[in-house]
Amino acid sequence: MNKKETPLSREIFAKRKSSGLTQQELARRVGATARTVGRWENMGVVPQVHHIIALRRELQIGIDDFEELIRASVQKSEVSDVHNSKSYEVHDFSHCLQMGLDFDTLTTKLIDLDDETIESISDDALGSHKQWVQLHEMLADCGRILVRNNSDIVGYWFFIPVKDEAYNQIVSGKSYNSKLSSKNIELLGLPGCYKIYFLDLSVILSDRNYKTRVMMLNAFFDQIAGIAEAGIITEAICAVAYSMEGEKLCEGLGFEFVKDHESYERTSVDGQLEPAKVYELKLWPYDEDQKIFQQWPTLKKAYSRI
Repeated sequence: MNKKETPLSREIFAKRKSSGLTQQELARRVGATARTVGRWENMGVVPQVHHIIALRRELQIGIDDFEELIRASVQKSEVSDVHNSKSYEVHDFSHCLQMGLDFDTLTTKLIDLDDETIESISDDALGSHKQWVQLHEMLADCGRILVRNNSDIVGYWFFIPVKDEAYNQIVSGKSYNSKLSSKNIELLGLPGCYKIYFLDLSVILSDRNYKTRVMMLNAFFDQIAGIAEAGIITEAICAVAYSMEGEKLCEGLGFEFVKDHESYERTSVDGQLEPAKVYELKLWPYDEDQKIFQQWPTLKKAYSRI
């Protein structure tokens, strides 16, 4: 194996050593293998986004410092492609109107994104076009689109504040997406505690990198922090992981595994169908030692004031 040192590989190695951890111990803490840690340290391999989140936590590396280390470690040609030829912005759903799109067209694009990025998605998990047009328009501030070069929508996330009965069905692994409507959702307006169903975080493969994922996650948790400042408290978040990447992302953010989904499926690493995984993150009552508050200081600041 030809060793390739980079600023990032040296920092991971130095921080691991100063923490008194072996490669195996660090791997166990961040949900990787010792071989993967060795590739980060010895071959200059850049960790995937869910590992970046966990490494920041375990090695106490700030997000800006980590991004700068990655930039300094990636070949110039790669930096040019990721940072220069492709520029990204995150906007709420209503921005589609400025792009000359109505909500019907936006919904078509988002469903196409789901088809491209989520394997083995069922008709029930997908829901109906008419249903999502209504929800996207009603809850435009509960979603964000990732726009490349001011023209192409290449990713999005969307969450729905739901009533207790609906939330309990979702977190228990019941099939529910096709039942979501104005009858079982909440509108974020009045101060109080809310439970939300995080439906999706999708980015197409050609634009899926640490920068776009961090941008999207920052946008989500900054919004949760922002509404908390207004007294709108997110009590709990439920998410269904349709892929191994989604599962690792949930775990990296501190979500707890609840159960296998009763209806929705995903493709396993060996190509077999298996149940999708249901995860939950409880934000209230506030616990300052919770992983998510260590990862997002803006969230910690907002919730510590409540």
